[in-house]
Amino acid sequence: PIFFSESLKLNTDNPKEVRAAWPFYIRKDSPKKSSRTILWPFFSKVENREKEYVTWNTPWPLVRVTKGDKYHGLKILPFFSDETMDVKRERWYLWPVYKIEEMNSELIMRRRDRVLFFLYSDVREVKYETGDSLRRIDFWPFFGYKNVNGVSHLHLLSLVEPFFPNNQSIERLWSPLWRVYQQKWDQQGNRVVSLLWNLYWSEKQGDRLAWELFPIIQYRKDSQAESDISFLKGLVRYRKGLDGKQLNLFYLPWGLHWDRDAGRDS
Repeated sequence: PIFFSESLKLNTDNPKEVRAAWPFYIRKDSPKKSSRTILWPFFSKVENREKEYVTWNTPWPLVRVTKGDKYHGLKILPFFSDETMDVKRERWYLWPVYKIEEMNSELIMRRRDRVLFFLYSDVREVKYETGDSLRRIDFWPFFGYKNVNGVSHLHLLSLVEPFFPNNQSIERLWSPLWRVYQQKWDQQGNRVVSLLWNLYWSEKQGDRLAWELFPIIQYRKDSQAESDISFLKGLVRYRKGLDGKQLNLFYLPWGLHWDRDAGRDS
């Protein structure tokens, strides 16, 4: 064994003494915290008088018991773990299969459920002061879903985003390369859809609607009285508006016009 004795931080309000016959026995004492360790690092007791809790490791890191007001919990790995640290709570079930992380304070509520680390993740967050809300679901590598203040975004596939959930550079520069399908929508019914990098896309905003299946057909409606449909990027194009109806063929700028008065009346 290695024997040593130390007195540390003597000029502070929390001086510490260390006595050890390492690795068989280690004792640490200070006004704020004391610990005893036998057969380091497996068996230990820690008493934190500042934060008012006591922890036993028997043996570390498989079994840990913590008792206190704001700090308490039980860990028996790999079967079960439930530990609370002030406003944070962390739970494991059949490590590393299922994990729950929670934070509850006067400012924020946040919960994250995870399966096999990054395989599946579900995050819910509410900021009480601002009223902002967030919901994010990642199922690697199949899809990702995010709802921020009522605006939802769904995409397929999700190859890298679950590992870097807050990396805006990856989201902006790399994610479009593998997202074969994307959809955004809000609570007012507005939506945007993209399939196979805009081979098919659609957009709806209020009464306005537009969609395209490239290069076969394109459709746009600005109101109940105005619409525009085109085949093969203008080979055949039909328009209806306040000035009547119009048919254009073979990409020519002029075409057939009729029902001008009816269109104006509508």
